[in-house]
Amino acid sequence: MTEYLHVMPDADAIVEWYRGTGLRPFLEALPDHSARERFVAEYREMIRAAYLPRPDGRVVFPFRRLFFVAYSADD
Repeated sequence: MTEYLHVMPDADAIVEWYRGTGLRPFLEALPDHSARERFVAEYREMIRAAYLPRPDGRVVFPFRRLFFVAYSADD
């Protein structure tokens, strides 16, 4: 496991980053554009509260990655 510390311009940048990846299944499950926008607005407020800006206005976003190594039983 590795934790990358992404320095983002602001908390909204975290939302936009996840919107294209991790949020997609949740957004696609909602019935329409209006429901998706409400979901993102609520999510955005939660992210803003969780990732407060540094004095320079930017936000540090720790992002964990899991790496796996697999070996074949034939080796």
